[in-house]
Amino acid sequence: MEPVGKIKKNMDYSKDLKEIIDILKLVSSSEYSRLFSVVPRENDLGDILTDCIGMLGSNIADTVYFKEKEDLPQLVLLICSDEGFLGEMNARIVNVAIRKSRNKETRFVVMGERGAGLLAEAGKKYVSIPTLDNEVRIKEVKRVANYIMGLYKNEKVGAINVVYMKFKSYTNHVAEMVRIIPCDELVRHISKHEDNGEVIIAPGVESVMGYLVKMWLEDSLFRLFWSSKLSEWATKVIKLENSSDELKNITERLKFKYFKAIHAKSDKVIREIFAAKTIS
Repeated sequence: MEPVGKIKKNMDYSKDLKEIIDILKLVSSSEYSRLFSVVPRENDLGDILTDCIGMLGSNIADTVYFKEKEDLPQLVLLICSDEGFLGEMNARIVNVAIRKSRNKETRFVVMGERGAGLLAEAGKKYVSIPTLDNEVRIKEVKRVANYIMGLYKNEKVGAINVVYMKFKSYTNHVAEMVRIIPCDELVRHISKHEDNGEVIIAPGVESVMGYLVKMWLEDSLFRLFWSSKLSEWATKVIKLENSSDELKNITERLKFKYFKAIHAKSDKVIREIFAAKTIS
């Protein structure tokens, strides 16, 4: 039989660990609620950009931003996290990225060291860049956008895809890949845009398109980053809650085991005393 002292030690450890997990759960839940309250709800900038690009006319569909360069590798940006309790989420993102790029030459760019570690374990070559801060800041968005747009403009890659956690609700998050460039969404919008007559474009179609597409890329990343951030904190709260419930069950089992051991030891002592009195 396991010593009573060891059972008591394990029980106290489980109880203390649950208290720590509960505190982390409350902090994470509070942070999730705060982020959910400040996340941008409307996409006014995206709507304005698509309208502006639509006004340029259908002839811009032949520019470099609307045709995939099939002779070049595609870029896949993985939005992972270095926060704790998110190993499963990172694994889902990496799995989707590998599965959906299996038949094409791919250049992986991963945000976060833990996602980079998973790619390394899968035997994939990658470039690692810093992950996001707790809040999505325009400076971070521009940093990532400038990097991947530079690769596209310098013809290092022929298409830009992003794999992220799509936030649907508190308990529903899906790893998803979206293609940002070529701008399929903008092509569809252009085809539906009404012709409002002649539009004067200065200084030129290419330069104006480059500026507008860059802004559209930044706006798209901004929304994807926010979706990933909400998914991170919601996932963390759920994981901590599951851990707390499991520790509660473990503590109850150890408590039962502890009292059973105490009673068994007490019964043994009583029997020994009774036997000693009987002999004497």
